[in-house]
Formats: sequence, structure tokens, C-alpha cells
Amino acid sequence: RECMGAAQFAFVGSLRLRSVPALVTEVVDRRKQKGNLTSKLQTHHCRVKAAGSMEPAKPPPRRDGPPFVTRPLEAGDFHKGFVSLVGQLTTMGDITEEMFAARVKEIEANPDYIIQVIEDVTAEKLIASATLLVERKFIHQCGKVGHIEDVVVHSDYRGSKLGCLIVKELMRLGKEAGCYKVILDCIESNVGFYEKCGLQRKGVQMARYYDD
Repeated sequence: RECMGAAQFAFVGSLRLRSVPALVTEVVDRRKQKGNLTSKLQTHHCRVKAAGSMEPAKPPPRRDGPPFVTRPLEAGDFHKGFVSLVGQLTTMGDITEEMFAARVKEIEANPDYIIQVIEDVTAEKLIASATLLVERKFIHQCGKVGHIEDVVVHSDYRGSKLGCLIVKELMRLGKEAGCYKVILDCIESNVGFYEKCGLQRKGVQMARYYDD
């Protein structure tokens, strides 16, 4: 006892007062606690080590915009196939880049002349086009009527509902321009398509072509 410190003496005294089964239970519990602590430390160490050995995080994949974009016609669309696209609808003739740029400039200066196109931004080419002409009238209190013309979808993209998409866009622009109605002419076989776009049969088309 003389060689023991006060704390050691107290600990030994407490051991003498306890039964053997109680001491065994306490030792087992302490070993379990130590084992759990060691396991947690090892797990933490493994996680830290794994984190340290990880490769640098790769940047997330780039999220491009939608593959199709609806927008107004631009002078640069000469090189994105506008002439050949509308040529799938009717005769185009020989149009040079200078002629094309001059006409686009005229259209941009006229708020009543709107050509909308749909571009496949991945392929960098135009795949649909349509025109809205706003007619200023005296009837209906100097109202306006929108005429939809030259609706065409590239042959490789037909069946993708792009035609209806661009027609509805022109209908929206016509309403935005203050038109009290929008109208168009079409052949009999296209009536069902335009009805799906929200238009209805009204009247009969009449025309006279001036040949050379």
C-alpha cells in the first residue's frame, strides 16, 4: 500500500469489493467498447484513405440546349439550307447569296413580314420554315389579318410534328401582332393536318397565276 498512489489504492480496493462474475462482465463490456471504437476508427481511416486515393472529380457532362430551335430567319441561313428546304415546297430558281442577304434585310425592316424557321442545331441546318404576312385592313376598326404561307418541313424530319409546331408559333405571333384572325390556303389533302393545328375549314381558295 505504501508503494501505491491514492488512485491506484482506490481502484484496487474497489476490485476487492466486487464479485468475480461482476468483474468478468465489466472486463468484457470494456473490451467490446474498445473493439467498437477501434472498428469505427478503422472505418473512418479507410474512408479517409479511400477519399485520398480517389481520382479528381470529373466535370458533369455538358447539357446542350434542345436539338431543335425555332427562331426568325437570318442572313446566315443561306448556308444552312434555306433555299433547298423551301425548294421541297415549290420552285425556287437561282438565288445567290447576295440576293438572299438583300431579301432578308428587307424582311427584317418590315414588322409585318415574318419568316420563322426551325434549326437542327446539331446538324446546323434548317429543317422547317413558314411565313406570316400581317395585312393591315380598314374593316374591323382598322384590324389586322395574318396570312400563313410557305409552310414546309424537311423530308427527313416529317412525322415529327414540326409542321404543327411552326404553324402554332405563327398563330401565336399573329395574335401578338394584334391580328383578329389568321388564315391560310392549302390543298385538300392537307386539311386534316391544319385542323390538328387548330385551324378550321372556311371558304374556298381562288387563284389566278400570271405566267410569263
